[in-house]
Amino acid sequence: MSLFRDGSFDVIIDKACLDILTCYPFDECKAAVGSYMKEIFRLLSECGSYLLSSGQRKHDILGWLCLRGNLTPRSRLLLSWRESAPNDKNGTTFLAARKEAPASEDLKRPAILSQTTDQLALTLDLVLKVVQDYKINKLENNPDNELELLMESYKVELRKIFRQQWGELKPGVAERILSLDYWMGMSRGLTISSAAPPTTEGPEGRHPAGGVPAGGGPQDTAQQQSPAQQSQEHEQSPARPMPMPPPMPDAFAESRDVGKSLKSLRDKGYFVLPVDWGEGGRATMEGILHTMESLKENGWPAAFVFLFDEPWHLLWRMQPLMESFLGKDCSLEASVYAWDLLSTRGGVSPESTSTELPPAAEDARADDAHSASHESAPPPAPEQPSAGEFLETISYMSSNKHQGPTANFRVPHRDYNAKDANNPDGSPKLLTIWIPICDATLDNGCMYILPKQADDLFDADEHPNHLYCVSPLEQGALQLSFPLDKVRPLPAAAGSIVAWQGNSIHWGSSCSNDCEDRPRASIAMTWRVFEETPSKKEVEICARAPFRRHELLSLPFKARLSVIAKSLIMYCHWFPSFAGFDKSLIGA
Repeated sequence: MSLFRDGSFDVIIDKACLDILTCYPFDECKAAVGSYMKEIFRLLSECGSYLLSSGQRKHDILGWLCLRGNLTPRSRLLLSWRESAPNDKNGTTFLAARKEAPASEDLKRPAILSQTTDQLALTLDLVLKVVQDYKINKLENNPDNELELLMESYKVELRKIFRQQWGELKPGVAERILSLDYWMGMSRGLTISSAAPPTTEGPEGRHPAGGVPAGGGPQDTAQQQSPAQQSQEHEQSPARPMPMPPPMPDAFAESRDVGKSLKSLRDKGYFVLPVDWGEGGRATMEGILHTMESLKENGWPAAFVFLFDEPWHLLWRMQPLMESFLGKDCSLEASVYAWDLLSTRGGVSPESTSTELPPAAEDARADDAHSASHESAPPPAPEQPSAGEFLETISYMSSNKHQGPTANFRVPHRDYNAKDANNPDGSPKLLTIWIPICDATLDNGCMYILPKQADDLFDADEHPNHLYCVSPLEQGALQLSFPLDKVRPLPAAAGSIVAWQGNSIHWGSSCSNDCEDRPRASIAMTWRVFEETPSKKEVEICARAPFRRHELLSLPFKARLSVIAKSLIMYCHWFPSFAGFDKSLIGA
């Protein structure tokens, strides 16, 4: 905005930008909104108009515009309002504001003039009619677009959990999700700090380790604490470390394997590192795997496994290994995720159906993604177009519309652009880490990646195909901007650390219809080079600074819920239908 001169625009249209800025803690968003609104009114010409579409209510928007000091004393506004659904708290508010000539010098505070002009009122009436007509036509002519409304209903409730607005949740929801007993009933050998371990014959009111009904958790009794009491007691000592099962050594990898991985990262942009987690670590992997299954059976995404202590134990244990690649005191981005794919044997599941990519991967079955230092030469091919112009069309028979939160992220993509992911010398600022909880094979859903030496746009931030490495075509096909024949599969044993630079093209495959193995389960996270002051962009994306190592063993239960909700919101474009996530569990 600073690139434009004062008074450059007669009209500025804001579609949710103000809403995004107000999503963060009050002190942070107050400063951001203040700067934003001052820039808006600097850029408007005299009598210019500001049109806003917002999910907030009128009085909240008015507060941001004026009552919190975001306008100078000489500012004058004419306002007009319309609401698409005045009685619906999730409706849309439309605001038209006109910048009037400066007020007299003796005006002591901003002036918000409540009367409307015919011009502003007419503008908003037209905007509201266009929006309503669009929504009606959208639903009547394409019922599939109801998915957008469904996704938004989930996001509304997940935002409340992310912001820890427990009182805003629908009746019964907070009692369920804040109940430690409820979650322990779905545990398969995992623990939650200050909660009793799961039992097969637990105290009255607790469901046995066999599971709980999908619609709710155990009921309180006179002998048990209420969920609110449990949660309050749990939060009273947020710095208390969670119990660590002794012994709890750091994860171990052979030094020669670390050396090979460093070379692979430098040359190819990725590595697969076998890790010895010890006997206790292997038991933990089993517990995570079976708890994921239990969560899914009860209508929860696998990501909720991060409510339990043991996944955080693993992250704490792997920190010294990550320092081998990112330097001392590297930190964990506040975004974690988990997958537990469905099998398609005996029938096609909408959550896991896809044409596996790449179809030629069987030819690479003999490749060792970890130790191979060279690739077999491809057959002679016509001269390739210049960077970013290599186009290959593949058939992609199933869209994302029936994806569930635990299904594979099936479309080739980059997590970050090159500038955000790497230092000026090309070394990584961050690494995306993917850990298979069971063996990941070519058949049950391993990862695929494009080595950076085969990626002409690996560090070409400004190229339009850098972040948009695929483009949708008609009838579910995708157009690729990279050479498919150079892609490599990444099979890995359970517990391996699979890592890649954040700007690498990658995706997860589905479980094959004829797979004899268990469908792949995995967890993922991002580790970063340590920074005394995290970048503003990084904090805005994850809503907090990265975790230091000591924080991994002292993260309160409610904070874990918040991190999980934020991650589901961040990744929901991959699963618009939220298939497999029982919406009644969060009141969506």
